[in-house]
Amino acid sequence: TYVVEGYLLGHTAFVSAIDVASEKGCTRCVSCSGDGTVRLWNYETCEELALLEGVLKKDDDDDDKNETEEKDSEMKDADKGSNDENTDDKNADKEEKLSESNDDDSFLIPFGVSINSNGTNIAVIREGASFLDIYTIVESSEQDKAAKMKFEKKQTIECSFQPLGIKFVTDNAIYILTKESVYLQCFQYDESKSLFVENGTLAVCTALKNAAISQDVKMPESVLETDSRGQIKLVKVQQKPAFAKNEELWNNSSRLLTAKKRAARRRKRRREGGNVD
Repeated sequence: TYVVEGYLLGHTAFVSAIDVASEKGCTRCVSCSGDGTVRLWNYETCEELALLEGVLKKDDDDDDKNETEEKDSEMKDADKGSNDENTDDKNADKEEKLSESNDDDSFLIPFGVSINSNGTNIAVIREGASFLDIYTIVESSEQDKAAKMKFEKKQTIECSFQPLGIKFVTDNAIYILTKESVYLQCFQYDESKSLFVENGTLAVCTALKNAAISQDVKMPESVLETDSRGQIKLVKVQQKPAFAKNEELWNNSSRLLTAKKRAARRRKRRREGGNVD
């Protein structure tokens, strides 16, 4: 048996991964979901501390086009002078386009997340992306009252293949599980560079690689199951019980509470030898 202490509510799609800070006294955990978001929690109070919005999928042609448009815009502003009204209009149009594309299919789904032991850094990997992002957890400014904390991107680590798993083994070292013929990589924090850099001399990485190659181990392309069109199969499906005439009533908590009280009264009457009817 077990006791449910509370619920971490906020994700609107399946939860793909969760990790908990291991240091004694640290009550932080981090989760990621099919809704594209990454969330930081206090698992004792069940409070959401920080939210990282989904990362939009990018198209190389669109990136080149946007970069060219940005350069042209900068040249025009330099020749004609800055125009605040036009800039505001452009920003509004950009936000509107982002809002229109804000659906599940437009996000890179995060399926792996890890938090270091003292709860100060997280690493995230996403479906269809051959890189991982490392974020630092910092206090929010006084102006930002939406959340107590926020994520600040610290580094993007490019990988040879799609990462399949990640884990902080110490506060300053992270392991990445990937495809053959690399299998396992380790990145350690270099204080002189203020970056995580790869350590390719670790015995554990070499031993795992040699063992996997000798057994001809084939790694999957992804840990998320997709259909023939590349769409994620793991989706939230709500089924209405066959014996429930009204789904809303069936899911109504007050209805369930009333049923429990009615059952308790019946049990009490039985114990007292009364008439159940």
